[in-house]
Amino acid sequence: MEKTTPGTVLEADTDEATDATKSTTGQSVSESEAKAPETSAEESSAASGDEPAAASGAKASAAGAEKPSGTVADEPSAALAVAPAATADTSAGTAKAGPAGKTGAEPGRRRLLLRGGLAAGAVLLVVATVLAVVFAWKLHNRDRVDAAAREAAATAQSYVVTLTSIDSQHIDQNFTDVLGGATGDFKDMYAQSSTQLKTLLVQNKAVSKGRVVDASIKSASVDRVEVMLFVDQEVSNSASPDPRVDRSRILMTMQRVGGHWLAAKVEMV
Repeated sequence: MEKTTPGTVLEADTDEATDATKSTTGQSVSESEAKAPETSAEESSAASGDEPAAASGAKASAAGAEKPSGTVADEPSAALAVAPAATADTSAGTAKAGPAGKTGAEPGRRRLLLRGGLAAGAVLLVVATVLAVVFAWKLHNRDRVDAAAREAAATAQSYVVTLTSIDSQHIDQNFTDVLGGATGDFKDMYAQSSTQLKTLLVQNKAVSKGRVVDASIKSASVDRVEVMLFVDQEVSNSASPDPRVDRSRILMTMQRVGGHWLAAKVEMV
């Protein structure tokens, strides 16, 4: 059995007390270190949420070293909240001003476009009306010319038969019919030569009969038409009692006089 002296017991008790103190102190330090990361994490999350500017961040860091963590987190957040609000108000004002300017310009542009469209439509309407009137007039005039050409050609064919059909026994009636269908220079010429021509035809007992083989219109207008006539004429007289056929081409100019078509010119071609 060991012997212990009082000095030895006191040293042992002292060592045990020291170990206990160290153990307690170690636990306190561990708890403080465990709390410190949590506080740092809270400050980091508060700082990253607002993203302050570089200068504001430096000031916040300096203030954080002197003030409690709660105060440091609140002041930068408030400053940052004011700055975006002002920026949002400015942007809203700009957004409101922009559409207002456009809205003021739009009615003027629309009025100009409307006036331009109305002017162009009016011009097109006038042009279309003029073209329609011109076309209608040309169509109507063409119809009139076609009708005149048909009437003149029919009259010419009938008249050329009268002109080429002569019977010495009815010479006066033949000449009257010829002069009745003539006008202008042709009528004057035929009237002047009628007396001498009558005598010649009666002396030779001339007889002729004309027949239209074909006819065509050379030119035509409302009041004047040129007709080409192809005529076969059977001729007999006292010197040649057997009829012979003379083929002729006659260009006859028909003219409207008082609503009637008359022969103004007769040419052998």
